[in-house]
Amino acid sequence: MVDEKLFELGRRLLALTRAGKIEWRDSEEAAKTFECNFSDFWMSISDRDGVYFLVVLDPDGNRVGSVKQNRDGLLNDVFEAARQQPKWNDRAVDNLLAQLDKIA
Repeated sequence: MVDEKLFELGRRLLALTRAGKIEWRDSEEAAKTFECNFSDFWMSISDRDGVYFLVVLDPDGNRVGSVKQNRDGLLNDVFEAARQQPKWNDRAVDNLLAQLDKIA
């Protein structure tokens, strides 16, 4: 039952990521991992040699649940959508440039 709900969460994350409503960041703690937060919960999607993991943490950092899936599935799609998002650093620099344009 929990796995089904987590896969539903994955489907919704994919749709919202593609719509530009969820921002993923590169994890500072793990390679090939992206993180986002929503409503005080943290989610991460990672690729570990072709096995994809979606992990959900509560506001205290406790694991609420996790699911894994091999290539060519929903979690791969979520990972790729997160990977293809413009990087947070790029947005920060764009914002700074826009601010500088206002004072120029």
